[in-house]
Amino acid sequence: MYFYYYYYDYYLYGSLPQRADCITFFGRISYILGDRKLYPWCERKLHVSKGVAETIKRNVIPGPGILLSIDAQECVNISWLLTGEGAPFRVTHAASESGFQKLFSRLVDAATEEGSDKKGQKYFLCHDNKQLLVAVSQPDVEYTYTTRKDKVDVKYTKWSMIHGPFGKHLYDDIVEQFSRTGSSGISEWFLSKTSHENMNSLISGYIGPVVYFGDGDKLEPSATLERITDVASDLSPLLKTVHQRAQSNKAALDNQLSPDLLASVVSHVDSYWSRQNITPEHAERWAAYCGIYTHCVRKKLAPNEISDSVLENFLEFML
Repeated sequence: MYFYYYYYDYYLYGSLPQRADCITFFGRISYILGDRKLYPWCERKLHVSKGVAETIKRNVIPGPGILLSIDAQECVNISWLLTGEGAPFRVTHAASESGFQKLFSRLVDAATEEGSDKKGQKYFLCHDNKQLLVAVSQPDVEYTYTTRKDKVDVKYTKWSMIHGPFGKHLYDDIVEQFSRTGSSGISEWFLSKTSHENMNSLISGYIGPVVYFGDGDKLEPSATLERITDVASDLSPLLKTVHQRAQSNKAALDNQLSPDLLASVVSHVDSYWSRQNITPEHAERWAAYCGIYTHCVRKKLAPNEISDSVLENFLEFML
């Protein structure tokens, strides 16, 4: 068994820096919108008046109904929208391949209603030949929110983004789902090959799905998308690369493994978890041990030289 995990220096040294133009509420709305205009967005997506748009422009935070509407429409982290703290967009991470499989299975289940897949769903497979992010858009989801005057019924496209270690079992699941929905035309499938920098921004929640993949209406995607006709062939190079890296990492650990260092890593990480009252699952625990161990080897650090804040950033990503 291989432990597939990914290592990024920026997760160990803090999240991506907060943009100066996101300090205000309107600045954060502008960040979400990208090149889109505020007034048409408020009217078409939120179903609110120009007056509400004017109050947003004055940095007045609207009521909970409108906030939830923004959250639903754009896959936004509501805490960031209110405070500016954290990542702008929601990405669900898995620490293990089996965890990634479960997340993908939930997305598939969400698209299934009374045994039939909802038509119009789109799958986006985004990778940089090192890691995979799956985004799914599900149209015609409905919700109702109440304003001071009346109730507003809204139909919107629900977005979900998931990321985690990619391997053969998840590859097989994706191929199976494509054969059921993509080949038959029930769902549309797209591939986006992107740069390492863009991938890091996507998985850390600093690029939103609507701007990156497009809204299927008037907003063109910023990503280059290719329609998938053979998902097995499209993902085979990524699977091969991931497998080769896993074998290389395993060989390196086998040749260089220091039992004393590993024991120190386990003790240091377990002590942190105990202080924070965190009890991770077995797979997540070992993925974290491996990641911290690799970091110590590469940076020539003792585990006790890694501060709690660095551990927190790394483990937040892993778990």
